[in-house]
Amino acid sequence: SINLPDWLWELTSLKSLDLSGNEFSTIPDLSKLNKLEHLNISWNENLKSIPEISYDELKILRITWCDNTTPPIEEFKSNNINLYRSSNL
Repeated sequence: SINLPDWLWELTSLKSLDLSGNEFSTIPDLSKLNKLEHLNISWNENLKSIPEISYDELKILRITWCDNTTPPIEEFKSNNINLYRSSNL
């Protein structure tokens, strides 16, 4: 689990968040950031699940090279979210 800074939750108009390239195994609930359009959690090879996020504005989710993560594909499709995913071969 990670601790994101408290001031992050005050950024109510935040549209893009890049948490890529870390060793996160979990990411806290991001649903308070309900203006988020782009979330990049790529290159977190230990990540076990997609964090809770608001789908109201989200357009792009990048989870490349997160081999242990299983995204809820149907939920993304039903919300017209572009999902970018690749894995180690």
